[in-house]
Parts: sequence; C-alpha cells; structure tokens
Amino acid sequence: MESPIHSKRYFNDKMLGILIIVVAATLALVSPAYGYTDPGSGLLLWQMVGAAFVGSLFYLRRAFGWLKIRRKKRADES
Repeated sequence: MESPIHSKRYFNDKMLGILIIVVAATLALVSPAYGYTDPGSGLLLWQMVGAAFVGSLFYLRRAFGWLKIRRKKRADES
C-alpha cells in the first residue's frame, strides 16, 4: 500500500496550494510599471502572431499530406 505522503493526489493538492499562494502574493504585491512602448512594438507583436499562424498552416498542410499518402499506401496494400 502506498503512503499518503507519496501519492500523486497529495502531491497535486500540495502543488495547487503552493500555486494559489504564489499567484495571490503576486497579485497582492503589484507595483506600477513605468515603461514606454513605441508604436513599432505593437506591429512587431502582430508580425509574430501572423508568422505563427502562417507557419502553423504550412505545418498542418505537411501533416495532412503525410496522412493522405499513408492512407493511400494502406489502401493500395489491401
């Protein structure tokens, strides 16, 4: 029989409690951030989002092509 201290449930509950304490402390100790972002920063963010979207489309196209070829090979073997 497994000890309650070493069980996964005990570990998950303990980690959740620690996470809640850390998040609460982070939100309670907020200080103002005096910073400046120029207009180019927003454009850079949009560029990264667009590049990630287009890159994921290329990846999905390749993955679906691989599945299509694999399915065709199985159909030919049968």
